[in-house]
Amino acid sequence: MTASTLPPAPPATARVPLWRRGVLGNPGYPRYVIAMMQGATGWWISRIAQDWLLLELTGDLTAMGLATSLQFLPLLVFGLYGGVLADKFNVRTLLVLSQVGMVAVSATLAVLAISGTILPWHIFVAAGLTGMMQVIEQPARASTIAQLAGPHIGQALSLNSIAFQLAGFWGPGLSAAVVASLGPGWAFAANGLGCAITIALLWRIPTKDPEPTAARTVSLRRGLASMRDTTEIGWTMVLAAILALLALNMPLIYADMANRQFGTGVEGYSLFNSVGAVGCIVGALVSARVSTKPRLRWLTALLAALAVILLAASMSPGWMVFAAMVAALSAVSLTFQLLSNALVQLAVDPEARGRVMGLYTLIVFGGMSLAGPLVGAVVQRIGGRDTLVIIGGLLLIMTMVTAMLIARFAGQRLTLSRQGVTISEPAVPRHVRLAEHALSDAERARARAEESLQRAERFQAETD
Repeated sequence: MTASTLPPAPPATARVPLWRRGVLGNPGYPRYVIAMMQGATGWWISRIAQDWLLLELTGDLTAMGLATSLQFLPLLVFGLYGGVLADKFNVRTLLVLSQVGMVAVSATLAVLAISGTILPWHIFVAAGLTGMMQVIEQPARASTIAQLAGPHIGQALSLNSIAFQLAGFWGPGLSAAVVASLGPGWAFAANGLGCAITIALLWRIPTKDPEPTAARTVSLRRGLASMRDTTEIGWTMVLAAILALLALNMPLIYADMANRQFGTGVEGYSLFNSVGAVGCIVGALVSARVSTKPRLRWLTALLAALAVILLAASMSPGWMVFAAMVAALSAVSLTFQLLSNALVQLAVDPEARGRVMGLYTLIVFGGMSLAGPLVGAVVQRIGGRDTLVIIGGLLLIMTMVTAMLIARFAGQRLTLSRQGVTISEPAVPRHVRLAEHALSDAERARARAEESLQRAERFQAETD
């Protein structure tokens, strides 16, 4: 074969850089991640300063639990309506408005703390106002990620979590340094500055305005009604509620373990939060490698593993072992949260995403809000170790009961043997049986309609 008859060489294609692959190649998402990361850094700096300042002012862990409760209580009351806003208005505008409110709250706390006039009730009020901002922010943030990610929603959620946890890795350490050297007031000021920078970055993110007709017809009832077609969403939210009520107030236990059990003070508390952030990064990386739609059995298995780790953490002989348990707890917990979030996002009707994610946010943060004061009171009374035993035991029992209910609902059979647990699928899946019943009902309704039409035609013929 001569050179003139050789087939043409395929055109050379430019190698896509790693930072432009997948969701990072979508316009606006890298800018969003940067905005979220630096804003989260300020949030962590403020959060650690707030917790430690309350502990110094009151000497009571219950006050920390109350502040956490007040921060998330507005989500419990108004969270669903935040989802309505996310479906009705431009989500970028909602994010900017929430950050403007956070600038005002942080600046007020900074002035009060630096002047030495701050009181516990000031922090409680600020926590409540922060919660009102989260009512707007959380559903809008979920919708923003979905808009910017396109088909890469799972990867986007994992990268979003990695960015937040990276901020959680260095944020507590920065907070400890600022609080120890300058005081908590300057930590609040740093958070206010971070929110201002976030506003500037968010302003350039490309987001979509809702369709005018769709925006006019947005209602809470219609959005929640869209969940009836997918039972996976309902069971996922049940499992998320169990996690929120039992295992998402861990900083209260970290504070007691650092203060009373190990005597490491604010440095130990910051260390536990930083180690937890490392564990969360591991969990996010694991979740990012999941290329298929998550399943409910994965979620139940993760909750069971989390319960076992909680029980093991209660027996930690020293702060180093406990820190390792914190990393494992955080990795498993965040893996569950990301996979459950992805399952809901993939199963939900896109037009109702804001309202359904508003309900998901309400369950997660509302559960934390309800459980916060109770967990704080229990830790204050019996200590962090015994609290871990109680939480781990309850989590294991509730997970097993829920798993059995899910299996029964789906027509599955669980068989225990020496080889482990065997799950037997039904001959006809539940969703197929439901579809067959619906089709049968529709056919009967059509037959009745045809009979009525025939009777009407006969009556018309007789009268003519």
